[in-house]
Amino acid sequence: MKKIFMLAVVFILGIFTLASCDDTEVDTDGDKDQTTGEFVESDITQGNKNYIVSLSVDTSQAKVDYYLTEEFDSNNVKVTANYRDSSSADITSKVTFDSSSFNNQKEGVYNIGVSYIDDEQQLYASYNVTVNNILSLLTEPYIVGLNLDLSTIKTDYQHDEEIEDYSNLKATLVLSDGTEQTITKEDANLSIDTSNVDMSKAGFYDVLISYSKTYTTTEGFSQTLVVSNYYKLQVIDPVTTLTFVSGNTVVDQYQTLDTSDWILEVTYESGSTLEISGTQVKVVLDSSVAGVGKATVSYEEYGITVSCEVEITVNEVEITSVTYSFIANDLTAGTLSSNLVWNDVDNLAGDIVTILAKTGSKVAIDSSNKSYGDLDFTQRVKLGGSGKVDDASVTIDLTRFADKNVTIEIYALSSSSGEDRKLDLYNGLFKQGTLVGSFVAEGKPVGADVSYSSLTVDGGSLYSLGSPSSGVNIYGIVISIA
Repeated sequence: MKKIFMLAVVFILGIFTLASCDDTEVDTDGDKDQTTGEFVESDITQGNKNYIVSLSVDTSQAKVDYYLTEEFDSNNVKVTANYRDSSSADITSKVTFDSSSFNNQKEGVYNIGVSYIDDEQQLYASYNVTVNNILSLLTEPYIVGLNLDLSTIKTDYQHDEEIEDYSNLKATLVLSDGTEQTITKEDANLSIDTSNVDMSKAGFYDVLISYSKTYTTTEGFSQTLVVSNYYKLQVIDPVTTLTFVSGNTVVDQYQTLDTSDWILEVTYESGSTLEISGTQVKVVLDSSVAGVGKATVSYEEYGITVSCEVEITVNEVEITSVTYSFIANDLTAGTLSSNLVWNDVDNLAGDIVTILAKTGSKVAIDSSNKSYGDLDFTQRVKLGGSGKVDDASVTIDLTRFADKNVTIEIYALSSSSGEDRKLDLYNGLFKQGTLVGSFVAEGKPVGADVSYSSLTVDGGSLYSLGSPSSGVNIYGIVISIA
């Protein structure tokens, strides 16, 4: 005869075992068939002896909720033995309680074991108890937070400088009733942990400041509360020089210099040095000009930038075609007060495109989400008002591309949605050279967010671009050499 048991299993091979909790009865009079996975009656339970088949634990009158520091108490827990013939008996005096997992110093739920063992049987059950904090029993407000006044302490240090004694530290305890209490370093309950700080090495380090207080209720329960906060201590060892050590210094014209094998050395004020790779530096190189040139290499650490120049050989390559894309997304937002070289997206063009601005000008880079076809723009160059020879205009230097045909494509928009405007292109300085043509800057383009137009010009000259009257926004410029 087969039985399926849902709650627990007792393997009876001359000895019974059982686990149950609370006052739930568990049937365990069988073994598990290893082939079918079902429970079957054991040979022992098919006999006539009246064995215990389960334990029931009744905690309805017992202590199951504790406060921190309270000792475990099994009084009033009632354990009942359930026999095979459906009879039962109170065997509380014959069981053992295992409270080894109980921790009255930590909040949580703990499992208490109950066991009954005789010469023929071993049965087990369990029930849960909960350890609670004492906060609800306190009659005084207790600490819940710690605020630091960083204006009273030193947070930035030079390398190898000794950390101050925190005598000026001021902190504020936040209490459970919303009030605050000012404390200083002199308070014995305040601790400051600077063990994480290495004053010989530049970096930011966490300094942990903690306050602890033990509270005792009228019932005699005690609990220690700890509130903490931290601040960042900066150790400064300024970088002073950047030196190129080794690596590739040759590139084909119009290509990106491979710096993956570069090794450079950074020197600090303390005299210590650090070896870095080419992936950690910024390299600016105009590879459109063949010959021996200079790459400007820079490295930044903790707001301090050092740089050096590296001699680069640019191998001449006959131009068949090359395209430079100047997208406003890549520019740093803000109002311009001086000229800005607009680098192309691949940093290959050098100073081909320059935005002209001066102090007090109405030239700015700001956010503006637009699109044209597959191009998505997130920023724009605002040329406020009429362009001038030295302000609110853009120069396009094509002198290096003599005898080449150059196509200039402009993505632009009038700064007024109710008026179409234009950008005039001059061979030479703006309004002083020869007018070559104009680009469209519509107020409300049809079928797109911005206007698109293009002009083809001869290489070998400096060109200038700007509005003849009112403001125009430029989103992108694409220059194709063929």
